[in-house]
Amino acid sequence: VEPGHCFEWAWLMERLALWGLTGASQTSDGLVGFARAYGLDSGRGVAVNETLTNGEIRNADARLWPQTERLKAALARFRRTRQPLEIDEAKAAFAGLFLYLDNPQPGLWRDKLRSSGSWIDEPAPGSSLYHITCAIAELCDTAAKPGETIPKCW
Repeated sequence: VEPGHCFEWAWLMERLALWGLTGASQTSDGLVGFARAYGLDSGRGVAVNETLTNGEIRNADARLWPQTERLKAALARFRRTRQPLEIDEAKAAFAGLFLYLDNPQPGLWRDKLRSSGSWIDEPAPGSSLYHITCAIAELCDTAAKPGETIPKCW
């Protein structure tokens, strides 16, 4: 199981719930429940790459994209539930994501954090920009005032 996909699919379920899909919120709850229970490394503050279905961590390395999906899911869930827990999770997810953006080369990011806490030195993959942009958009949607078409964060 990839916790990043659990978060991503939970975010999709939150969006589908807005369109009236029956059971979508419950599916989101289950996906997030599993990913938060078994897919987070509290020491590094990140979502890991893989777990087994019994919750045992299979790959404790952590890529950038699951951190963005964790943030997106928490923000979408906050808009539905208004629970402070989701804001706390969003803050933790943002802190985890920021590790990847705190890079000596401004404007770039790191992609792979080893379980040891060291980084794999490689070029920043361009595909991560999609995930980063979607996470920022989710932050803006959450910060938007009712009726505001373009939130001030843009």
